[in-house]
Amino acid sequence: MIVTYIRSLLLVGIVMTVVVYEFIQIKYHDIKTAVAAQEQDIQIISIALIGGWGEWFQEYSLVIEKDESEYRIWMDTDGDIYDWEGLDEGS
Repeated sequence: MIVTYIRSLLLVGIVMTVVVYEFIQIKYHDIKTAVAAQEQDIQIISIALIGGWGEWFQEYSLVIEKDESEYRIWMDTDGDIYDWEGLDEGS
């Protein structure tokens, strides 16, 4: 009985981990698509979520390459870019 309970908990944990991972990947894909729609000549190098679960707002930080230069951009969940800065060659 205890073994069955532990297996059930383990299975639930694995399923929840997979669901959360896939949800995050879908959100990242949506953000990448929104950026690509606004700026066709960029390449996304990395993306990170700023904010945590349960917050009223979330924003994303992306490192992109445009015209052979790297930039960090910040955007909201709608894909609206509201700030960006150039990155130094050494970073």
